[in-house]
Amino acid sequence: MKKFKMLVLAIGIILTLTGCSGSSDESGNGDGYDTGDTELDDALAAMDAYNPTDFVELGEYKGVPVNVYVSDDEIDGEIMSIISENSSFEQIKKGKVKDGNTVNIDFTGKMNGEEFEGGSSKGFALEIGSNSFIDGFEEGLIGVAVGETVSLNLSFPDPYPNSPDLAGKPVTFDVTVNYIQGDAIVPEFDDKFVKEYTKDEYKTVDEYKEVIKDNIIEEKRSTAGDTAFNTVLSTSKVIECPDYLVNIMKLRLDATNRAMATSNGYNDFNKFLTEVMQYTEEQYNEELISTATSYAEQKLIAEAIAAKENITVTEEEYNEQLASALSSTGNATEEELDKFMVETYRSRAEDMINESVLMQKVIQFVKDNCTEVTTPPAEDNPDDKDTTSDTKSDAE
Repeated sequence: MKKFKMLVLAIGIILTLTGCSGSSDESGNGDGYDTGDTELDDALAAMDAYNPTDFVELGEYKGVPVNVYVSDDEIDGEIMSIISENSSFEQIKKGKVKDGNTVNIDFTGKMNGEEFEGGSSKGFALEIGSNSFIDGFEEGLIGVAVGETVSLNLSFPDPYPNSPDLAGKPVTFDVTVNYIQGDAIVPEFDDKFVKEYTKDEYKTVDEYKEVIKDNIIEEKRSTAGDTAFNTVLSTSKVIECPDYLVNIMKLRLDATNRAMATSNGYNDFNKFLTEVMQYTEEQYNEELISTATSYAEQKLIAEAIAAKENITVTEEEYNEQLASALSSTGNATEEELDKFMVETYRSRAEDMINESVLMQKVIQFVKDNCTEVTTPPAEDNPDDKDTTSDTKSDAE
């Protein structure tokens, strides 16, 4: 498994629109905190009442260009996806399974003679030798004839992150080989295909290509806030990033990674580091500091925009997000939610909610004030034709 990237602020109630968080007011008041987490209390107490604009040189955040130009390659990519989704395979219904074959199977898993949740499937496509299933499953199908049913007596590995409760337990799988998958049957993207695929809503390839183009444009418009805000991040400069902001982010990131380890059946975090994240402890700590610093800088930039544009979180907005957080986490009160957030993610619920709402509002502001551009990239203009942009401000 490749190294995890520590993009791990995706905590139920948090909308990680750009991998960062913003806050309307996360500064401490110097009077001390009592979250039950001493290290978190100390980090919160170290927070000064700061002005984010003192730490940031903002790039231009109004009129940020967002290019919605659609290239032929993008259209072709969508067509390839459609063709792939509508492709099938030859079904070989005789012969025996060999290593490297992809087979269509039905299987039923039983423990102590009883079926268990998630242990059965029908019409499952499995490549023999892919190591997608537990040891012995794929090997046990080699030499089995199409139409034959075999019973495989196996054991789940220990540990088994996919389902820790099954780790090390014996299991029997009854497997029927339905057919061996043969060559791909790929449809041609022609007028006939378009008519069938769209149920006669569109008649020609050219007509449907325009539909695809319009859909891509709308997708780019829907993510214009993220695109424009990422441009703001790249053109803004954080003069200084206070240690207290970095420390708050480090606590969150580390807590989230540890919660991830536990949910995957790893009570030993160091084992999770080496086996799943593929980090040494030193590498992990270096990455933790680097990522926390990046998040803290992005937080400052978002807060600086909010300060300049007087963007704040209203009581109504806070309560709406609070209700959503309570629902998604299964907590009944704000106090219960706060305890849950502190214990699991080492963050106060109030801070997380304010950050989530403020970030959404900042990104929406940047989106509302961006400028739509339809300029082809240079590589799409080999003849150096006139590429004057057609622009339109979303604020108009």
